[in-house]
Amino acid sequence: MSLITPLGAVATLAAEALTRNTVLERFLRETGLGVYGIATSGSTTTIVDTAALLSSQLSNDVLPGAWARIGLDAAGTGVAPEAEVQPVSSYVASTGTVTITAMTTAVAAGDHYQFWRYLHPKMVLDTLDDILANACYGPAWTLLSNVPDGDMESSTAAASWTAGSNATITKQTGDPAMWGKRYLRVVNAAANSYAYQRFTIAPGRQYHFSVLGRNDQAIDAASTPQLIVYDRTNSAVLGTVTGNVNGTDTRLWLDFSTPSTCYEIEVRLSATGATARTHWDEAVFFSYDDRDIPLPAWVREKAQVKGLFRTSWDTLGSNLYAPMPRMQHDPRRFDIMDGRTTDGRLWAVSHYGALDAPVLMFGTRPETAYTSDTQESKRVDANWLNAALCFRVFGQLLNAPNAGPLNSDWIQKQYTRWEKEYTVQKRSQEQRLAEVIRSAQPMMQFYPAPDTATTSRYTVR
Repeated sequence: MSLITPLGAVATLAAEALTRNTVLERFLRETGLGVYGIATSGSTTTIVDTAALLSSQLSNDVLPGAWARIGLDAAGTGVAPEAEVQPVSSYVASTGTVTITAMTTAVAAGDHYQFWRYLHPKMVLDTLDDILANACYGPAWTLLSNVPDGDMESSTAAASWTAGSNATITKQTGDPAMWGKRYLRVVNAAANSYAYQRFTIAPGRQYHFSVLGRNDQAIDAASTPQLIVYDRTNSAVLGTVTGNVNGTDTRLWLDFSTPSTCYEIEVRLSATGATARTHWDEAVFFSYDDRDIPLPAWVREKAQVKGLFRTSWDTLGSNLYAPMPRMQHDPRRFDIMDGRTTDGRLWAVSHYGALDAPVLMFGTRPETAYTSDTQESKRVDANWLNAALCFRVFGQLLNAPNAGPLNSDWIQKQYTRWEKEYTVQKRSQEQRLAEVIRSAQPMMQFYPAPDTATTSRYTVR
């Protein structure tokens, strides 16, 4: 187990929001493997910094041979030359001017630059991606579901959801967040527009579908979110649930039976207003005849699953639930095993009884690699991430057959230093995980209740 820090809204006040540029600048500062700064002017072939690079004490030989990288475009939109890398050919300390191979766009005043003197930045970028994707895990609550991207954590809305006519769909990460890191936004250009998914189902069975939804009152205060289940085989609506108009998170739910001639349904996340903007998360779909349900796609191994909980819900109106459930921990009910599909996902399989309510999972979710230097932030502990990155990079340099101009004794000392720091930071994160499992969660609490003959229970409020 490595990094443990909450993902999503619960971490807003507890963990730093780190951009890739911030991470790389700290890495250069801590290791001495390069320098960084802010350009005062430039062109496609020059970077000028009269504040930090203009000096009578620096030699013109310190930067030629390094790689120049732009870590932040001053416009703040992530466009070129941000993330471009080019070699440095010359440096004039008396003017603070560095000459480089041409970038695609001119370097401008306010652009953040990095000079990598001893190793190519791609090596560090690849290592950072690997740490985030394979060693960085955070506690996560999610409801199990047969809906692809039901937790809305895919970065691309169109990966599983389709925009109906007169609707635009995107994934959002900003506050006010819903569950996890992302949620689905549906913007209407006409009344009753929607996003949808289609499902092949069995006729004559009872199903449950529910989803967390809210209306954006700042856009259309009178609009309401709607959940619609549509029988595509027979061109008929099987059920409609209308949410609240007040802009609060509410779970819209519908239990429905499929007609004997129904083989395909379409679930629509809709809104009544012609200019409505609605947000959606944690879509749950299962059959009351099923004894198994897939785990989220990001669950790679059983050890990530820390608990599965039966849920019950406070009622807020007709077919409306409170956003957070009450739960009972039932550790003996489910086995985690390979499922009946070929997509490699693990499934929760019930020992006794079919599913009778949504199942909530508490587990550890891996982070994802950065997609840009400045347009994406990670809720990750900065000290842990820096220690992990330094430890890994110096380990790679230590194992390289030729470290170039770097002294091997210095590399060994740096490796030892960062190994100790990483061990300290890793232990701190492991303790945080243990505390998360033992203690109360924001808006949810679970505590031991008396054992029964069949199961050890925890009630969650």
